Amino acid sequence: MNTNTIGEKPPNEPATSRPLTREDIVPSRDDSKIVPGVIVPPKAPGPPAKKSRMTLDNTRDGLISSPMRILIYGGEKIGKSTFAAGAPGALWLGADGGTDHLDIRRLPQPESFDEVLEALNEVATRGYARGVRTLVIDPLNWFEPLIVADVVGVSGKTLNSWDGGYGRGNDAAMDRWRLIKKGLERVCDAGINVILCAHAHAKKFEDPEGPGFERWELAMSKQPAGLFKQWVDAILFARPDTFGRVDPTTKKIKAAGSDARILHTELAPAFDAGNRWRLPKELPLSWPAFIEAKTKGEEETRTLRAQIDRDLLVLADPAIESRVRMWLADPKVDLAEVANVVARKRAETEEHGNG
Repeated sequence: MNTNTIGEKPPNEPATSRPLTREDIVPSRDDSKIVPGVIVPPKAPGPPAKKSRMTLDNTRDGLISSPMRILIYGGEKIGKSTFAAGAPGALWLGADGGTDHLDIRRLPQPESFDEVLEALNEVATRGYARGVRTLVIDPLNWFEPLIVADVVGVSGKTLNSWDGGYGRGNDAAMDRWRLIKKGLERVCDAGINVILCAHAHAKKFEDPEGPGFERWELAMSKQPAGLFKQWVDAILFARPDTFGRVDPTTKKIKAAGSDARILHTELAPAFDAGNRWRLPKELPLSWPAFIEAKTKGEEETRTLRAQIDRDLLVLADPAIESRVRMWLADPKVDLAEVANVVARKRAETEEHGNG
């Protein structure tokens, strides 16, 4: 009998489909098949369509417990790898050398895009049974030269000039990044957390509504950076505890701070950050501190959602419930604010009913 709670996935279900290979790359476009003046005949009918899974009989209710998907980025030697080393059953995939000071478990360093796929397939199929609970990609942007080399080969071209240019090289690179993401999804499906570590660099941001300013961004191409920022549950920015202090003699602002390392969890003008766990805006750069805050945030989420459900049940107004459910579907919504709005509406309704 299945003893898992509603909507919870068994944590030790390995990937059962065939391993990912370069044959799974879906091209963003294929200009080679476009022949001017030639009408392409319609394809012959294929096999009968299989029964759809998209039915109301297959819905799942409530919150879903799933492996964590975390992206942590920041300057060099800030402590990203040390943070990830605190995760349970961590296994490293990435460049050798940067984590020599850590007592961690490592896969061999991939030397090609194909070996990256082989590593992801291995973790997805055999990782959980071998004690892996967290896969750490460190650093994520280190995969970029492997992908570029796989696209351009020995042609001597750059991505911009490969295959005649016009963005074809970047499209081909993104096809490979998407396949890596698919491999990471299989790792998560097997019940394994994924932590993506990445370097950051300061880049000028041209504000259309005011003067430009510098902000911290992932030190990798914009498209793959956006792909993984959308995929993860939390974007965490790590930095030292620094601040500006006015020198009493020169009256100039000088940098000051402490030895503390800070983890930012919410978006700010100087960096991207965000999460789905109601984390506080700042945390110490520490795995235990992060897990404690995440656990507390999830308990608050369950409490607030239960309060909202109780109030909606009392209100019994389909229009109000539809609007509230729409708000709750937004991962950036302030859950406490929604709970307060619904509670006030319930109080107003009960007051009118008693009057």
